[in-house]
Amino acid sequence: MTANIIRDLSRAEYHAIKALNASGAHTIERQCPAKYWHTSPFNVDAAPAEQANHFDIGEAVHALVLEPEKFDDQTQVIDAGSYRTDRAKAARERAYAHGLTPLLTKEVALVEAMAAAILADPIARHFRDGGDTEVVMTWTDPEFGFPCKLRVDHLPHNLIDLRDVKSAVTANPRDFERHAWDMGYHQRAAWYLDGVEICTGTRPKAYWFVVVEKEPPYCVSVMKYPEEDIEWGRSLNLSARAKFAECLERGQWPSYRPAGVWQPKAFDIRIPKYALWDLQDRAERREIPIPRSLAELERVQLRYRLAARLQAPSNREYLP
Repeated sequence: MTANIIRDLSRAEYHAIKALNASGAHTIERQCPAKYWHTSPFNVDAAPAEQANHFDIGEAVHALVLEPEKFDDQTQVIDAGSYRTDRAKAARERAYAHGLTPLLTKEVALVEAMAAAILADPIARHFRDGGDTEVVMTWTDPEFGFPCKLRVDHLPHNLIDLRDVKSAVTANPRDFERHAWDMGYHQRAAWYLDGVEICTGTRPKAYWFVVVEKEPPYCVSVMKYPEEDIEWGRSLNLSARAKFAECLERGQWPSYRPAGVWQPKAFDIRIPKYALWDLQDRAERREIPIPRSLAELERVQLRYRLAARLQAPSNREYLP
């Protein structure tokens, strides 16, 4: 697969392309190859990916902010209060089958309010100017030779940066940092910056997240990772790409394994470091007993310190 730039490709057509994308690389690296293979376009027996309702909200916000003239043609309003009834569920499935984004009646007002908040934000409202939306790029991985892909929300004509519209529970940067880590957005940013550079010859200077909350007052934040964090994302993507290439070569998509191990293996697990700090603090406060192994270690260290003091020469020996 040579580098290609494709416009006006539907979401379903994009997902059907047999190529590794950013979310797949994150799944392989953070979870395991088996998780990726379960819904992979490379897998002829893949299970259909489940479409969560919050993705529909995000897709609709994308359309209304980035391509408002196409909003009515890309969405299907479901005249129901929820998807609990068979009729509503069937209507949603028909919308998906026709490449449309389903929205409950009450969700239309929500999407309009979120889009209005983005367009009212003094920074975010400029991020749809002078560019193309939903641009697909495909290329051949330079190290391992398999196909890769991406679909960028908004691609400026001057390629100065990339823009990614996100709907979220919170746009508070402190809270979004944790969510972004869990979702692998550092890998996503690195994947897109690298992919655009391969396909266009120009590397954008930044990958921006335009985040809008789903509840009033629909706060908006515009955020990006510093370059050193992008480098961590690139490192993780390289690890994922190496695993993916090996899985393709072997024809195996294993579950959780230690690095470099292909056979099933039981694991030792550890108490996380943040939890250990809490336990140590509680032990120092005498809220819980000090574990016997640590107490014995402290006694041994105390004996060595006392012995060292007794054996140390007197300072008088070094006086003239």
